[in-house]
Amino acid sequence: MLNSRMVWHSALATMAFVVVSMGGELSVPPLTGRVVDRAGILSDAEEKKLVERIQELERVTGGQLAVLTIRSLEGDSLERFSLRVARSWKIGQKGKDNGALLLVSKQDRKIRLEIGYGWEGKITDTKAANVIRGMGPFFRKGQFAAGIGFAIGEVRRLLAQ
Repeated sequence: MLNSRMVWHSALATMAFVVVSMGGELSVPPLTGRVVDRAGILSDAEEKKLVERIQELERVTGGQLAVLTIRSLEGDSLERFSLRVARSWKIGQKGKDNGALLLVSKQDRKIRLEIGYGWEGKITDTKAANVIRGMGPFFRKGQFAAGIGFAIGEVRRLLAQ
């Protein structure tokens, strides 16, 4: 679960890499912050700005959001991997399940917005798909931070409705 007591930067963050396990499933990377950029698509300044936007979303909604970028799914299923990450990272408050994971796989050109049960009333599958479609124009231009920022803004907007 993300919280203010969590250590956001660790030595493992710089040493750990997403690897394929014997079963063909990607290993879940450690949660090192609100944005875990394993694909290396964000500058330090962009990551900092996205973290600030997520912190504001969390302050306003009481829920939690995490972003994970990876280079490739290495043949793993986007849906299965995002669920494993969400379960491992325990995003959202215990008992409320009010959280979301935004997963970006750069080489596969796939994005998934995994919504916790506590937010599903406000962010349906259709609305999550619309958020992902809205990220497309930014990503096609290589503006990954802007696309992720768009998604954060849309999640906040949908939760405020």
